[in-house]
Amino acid sequence: MAKQTFQVTTTHPGNGTRVEIQARHHRIIADEPPELGGTDSGANPVEILLGALGACQSVVAVVYAQKFGIRFERLQIELEGDIDLDGFFDKSNVRPGFSDIRYKFIFDSEEAPEKFQEFLNFVEQKCPVGDTLGNPVALRRAEIVVNAPAAV
Repeated sequence: MAKQTFQVTTTHPGNGTRVEIQARHHRIIADEPPELGGTDSGANPVEILLGALGACQSVVAVVYAQKFGIRFERLQIELEGDIDLDGFFDKSNVRPGFSDIRYKFIFDSEEAPEKFQEFLNFVEQKCPVGDTLGNPVALRRAEIVVNAPAAV
């Protein structure tokens, strides 16, 4: 399988911070908590990013467990990250994104804990979301389209 392009569309209705994310036939709602100006109708974008990392690591673990002779009944990944909100709110010249992301793998398994080290090193190397977060990626605006509002 060669290079593949994935696509999502986000739509903001024009008020508040609620955004609809459409990925194929799946819909995700993003919003901010009240203390950041939202109505809390969904996880905020940085929480979704953390969730994407954990989901990606989980998928890689499931796909490659057999290759490493690892058996587990359940995997939970707890993730947290630090953001200096002064960067987002333009209060200081600090980075607006995560400065640090930490995660913990929790397996329900009969395997010895030592057996997981090499496996998790591999999972971390093969996770596309982790790779994207950990390495520079070309982030380019392709174009700007401005449409006149639809007549009501």
